[in-house]
Amino acid sequence: CNNFCSYCIVPYLRGREVSRDSGEIIEDINNLVKLGVKQATLLGQNVNSYGNDTNDINFPSLLKKISNETDIKWIKYLSSHPKDFTDELIEVISTEKKVSKWLHLAVQSGSNKILEKMNRKYKIETYIEKVMKLKSLNPELNLTTDIIVGFPGETEADFNDTVDLINTVKFDDAFMYKYNIRENTFAAKELGDDVPEDEKLSRLSKIIDLQRDIKSENKKKRIGSILEVIPEKFSKNSDREILGNSAEDLMVLFQGEEKDFEEILKVKVTQLKGGSLFGEIVD
Repeated sequence: CNNFCSYCIVPYLRGREVSRDSGEIIEDINNLVKLGVKQATLLGQNVNSYGNDTNDINFPSLLKKISNETDIKWIKYLSSHPKDFTDELIEVISTEKKVSKWLHLAVQSGSNKILEKMNRKYKIETYIEKVMKLKSLNPELNLTTDIIVGFPGETEADFNDTVDLINTVKFDDAFMYKYNIRENTFAAKELGDDVPEDEKLSRLSKIIDLQRDIKSENKKKRIGSILEVIPEKFSKNSDREILGNSAEDLMVLFQGEEKDFEEILKVKVTQLKGGSLFGEIVD
């Protein structure tokens, strides 16, 4: 990773970004297709800075190359950094059918002051503009994120900016944390840890409750929709109930049998029970 977010130890432990040759990636995926693999996931600490360290293609071009030069059915990827999330990438996500309509785009905070202290290199207004553009072009998008509360210097007003962000964007899911010091990071050395622990826990509880409600409402809107699903395994509850993963990276439970594992299925979402989507196979 080249980003050096002030709270993060990864660049010190893992070193700089190194992009693999795009031809090697194509070869790997073609070999997977020969084995019957239907979905490939591109992994990187920041996938959308792919190619910045070489004279090879950039990340949107890589997605198009995979779409055009392999028979893989779906392409997923993580994680993306907002500072490198471009209009070109938005266009590829919106036009290339093989590219998943799932995006994990870690925002971390809704406060520009805190984002600057985190060394995130983007403004919250830019983040919102980008995700809203993408959502408008892709109504089925499954948008997930990461959020940290209680970062050094975070005031009640800064926290409320994060609450406002969650209410505005309405993420489908979020990984939410209270700030913890990581030794040898810039934040640990220079920024201290001045938000009381009980305040961190209170703020975290508030956004978890808020996001849980939004997640439920978003999932309810999926009822009646038809998802393309790769069956992954039988559920623990029944040898006729299959747990599958959709092209949008949504988990759904449905009745099926062994032969269903050979195909990508169309599953109509029929209900939301607890936090789980349930559906039925349709032709």
